[in-house]
Amino acid sequence: MHAISRKTAILLVATASAFAAGSGMAATTIPTCQALEDKCVKHVAAIESRKPADDGVDRPQMTTTECYDSYHAAEATGVWPAHVPFNFAVTCTK
Repeated sequence: MHAISRKTAILLVATASAFAAGSGMAATTIPTCQALEDKCVKHVAAIESRKPADDGVDRPQMTTTECYDSYHAAEATGVWPAHVPFNFAVTCTK
C-alpha cells in the first residue's frame, strides 16, 4: 500500500462522503449490493471521462472489473469491500 499525503487523504474522505451522500438513502438504510455496484460503475465511467489532473498527484482509481469483483465479494459476504478511492467497507443486502 502506498502512503498518501494528508491532502489526498482529505480528498478520499470527501469522495467517500459524496459517494455515500449521493446514494439518496438515509444513513440507517442498508443499500443493496447491486445498487453499490451500479454506483461504482457509474463513478468509474465519470472518472474515465475526465481529463487527468495536471497537479502530478497519483490518485488511485477503481476499475470496472474491480467494481464487478467487489460486487461478487459483497454478494458472498454481505459487505462491499473497502477499496481506494472509497476506502470504506459497506454492509449491503442481496
